[in-house]
Formats: sequence, structure tokens, C-alpha cells
Amino acid sequence: MVLALTFVSSFLACSKGETPAPAATEPAPAASAAPAAASAAKLDGEVYGAGVSLAESTPVSKLLADVDAYDGKTVRVEGLVTEVCEKRGCWMNIAGDQPFQNLRFKVQDGEITIPVSAKGKYAVAEGTISKVELSKEDALAMREHEAEEQGKPVDESAPLPTFSVKLAGKGAVIRERM
Repeated sequence: MVLALTFVSSFLACSKGETPAPAATEPAPAASAAPAAASAAKLDGEVYGAGVSLAESTPVSKLLADVDAYDGKTVRVEGLVTEVCEKRGCWMNIAGDQPFQNLRFKVQDGEITIPVSAKGKYAVAEGTISKVELSKEDALAMREHEAEEQGKPVDESAPLPTFSVKLAGKGAVIRERM
């Protein structure tokens, strides 16, 4: 069941029909997010979007254990970046504090571009948790999209998720280490 929680319905935002992401992968300038960037300045690393303003992180395992309690709430999470959208830089997966857990940090296309080079680095990210109920058709389409995006065959044996969980990203700080 935990694996089903990690799937995200962001496949529509990265579809083939959209224009490619801007080439720039520079972090947002501090002036565009002055209040949050000031808080984020306490964190070492490159600031993306509005940065991070919350002082405390919530463990991914805690979020996934009680998704309904966090749905619609703004939270800060942190962990290793395990994957980044190679098409548009519009999302990154952040490893949870328990094995096999990931949380998708999804941003609006074009507002923030997460560089592929963030993979393997440490991220502190802030945004709003959202739980999205999935129809069987949506779950199948998501599975096919993710397989295509990763260049892997579709895993027909895995159970279909009934909902997805994502962190609608406001900002992040990405650095080399914890």
C-alpha cells in the first residue's frame, strides 16, 4: 500500500504534447522571493522558487501514514532527491525516512525548473500536500506514462493505486549534503 501512495498524477503536466521546459535551470533570484528567501538563507544550498519558510520538517513517513490529516496543509519535508523530471524539470521525488518511500514535489511548469543535476543531492522542500483520488483509467494512464518516461516496460503485476499524494511545491533548497 505504501508504494501506491508514492504514485502521482503529474503525468498530464509532462505529456509529450507540451512545449519543452525552458533551458534555464538557474535558481530563482532572491529578489523574486525576498521574504521566504531570507528564511531560506539559513539553509545552505541553491534556492528555487520561494525557498523554504517553515522552521520544522515533517517526516515523509508521518505524512504518508495519515494523508487525510495533512491534505491541504503546507508542510516542509526533506530528503535525498531520487529522481527529477527530465522533460520539463517540473517535479522531483524526495526519498522518505523509511525504505521505499518517496514523495513527489511537483511545481507549476515554467515557474520553477528543477535541474536534473539535483538527483542525488539533498532537498528541503515546502508546499501543500494534496491527495487525489484516481479512477482505474487514471491509474493505468499514470502507470503507462511513468514507464514511458523512465524508459521501462509497464509493470502489469503491480497493484493500481487508488489515490496519489504529492507536494504542490512552493519552493526548495537543494544542496550537496544533509
